[in-house]
Amino acid sequence: MTQPAAASSYLAAAGTLDVVAFQRAQAAIAQGIVTVTGRAMQRHGLPTTPTARAQIVQRILPTVVAARRSSYEAGAAHLRYAARTAGAPTPVPAPIATYSRDVLDEAIEAAVEKTAPRGRVRVTEVDPAVLDQVSRSRPRVRVTVAATVAKHAQAAGRAVVADTADTLGDQVGWARVLTGAENCAFCVMLASRGPVYKTARDAQHRGRNQIDDTYHNNCDCVPTLVFKGRDWEGRERFELAEDLWTEATKGYRQKDALNALRRQLARAEREGWTHQQLLDVLLEENAP
Repeated sequence: MTQPAAASSYLAAAGTLDVVAFQRAQAAIAQGIVTVTGRAMQRHGLPTTPTARAQIVQRILPTVVAARRSSYEAGAAHLRYAARTAGAPTPVPAPIATYSRDVLDEAIEAAVEKTAPRGRVRVTEVDPAVLDQVSRSRPRVRVTVAATVAKHAQAAGRAVVADTADTLGDQVGWARVLTGAENCAFCVMLASRGPVYKTARDAQHRGRNQIDDTYHNNCDCVPTLVFKGRDWEGRERFELAEDLWTEATKGYRQKDALNALRRQLARAEREGWTHQQLLDVLLEENAP
């Protein structure tokens, strides 16, 4: 497998991708990677030892690199769409970052350690002869590893938007756009901040760190290019997220504010409300 077929069809169909099409291309890429990673774990077992991990990395690395190229191309297609929509010149996409075997190996190791039971020794110190055989089929580890690898594949498409914005001066930025029917509190909080321009950017949210910190496993948010003073796709969703954050977190700060938003989103899920319906309820409850 050199490139997820569904992702290829999206790119072949048009030279530009709007937010929805960009997210669909990313989802197709993720699904392809999850499938390939799952098959590798079926063949070699869970990557709970350096040997098993190396075998899995060896098997899936070419597919991950190809998927990152597909993701990058999808991000570049979205850049073209954003520029055309804003009536701005088409930007030259920033180059794709090099992706190494070591990065993939470290990501898989971290994913296993994250899901390992408390009290278990580090996987790098485990003697294969005493491994608990049950761990080879633990669903949680399989899901976390596959989702982590998929996130690394999708990161190239996300990074090209932010990295390209960095090259275009302080009049061009990027914004996080919510695309899912359900979004976690962390995503809503970040989306509520709106466009980020060069003068306000934090370098730790670019490049490789963007893989690790900005997007979680199975996140369906996408970044979009924003030209200052011009309309942009996702503005209405940003304004809704901004208002939702304001109303849900009244009286709270920092971590308590995020937890307050999390409670309100859980409430909306229980009640079957959309974000707009939740906002309407909060506006009524918070009215003087």
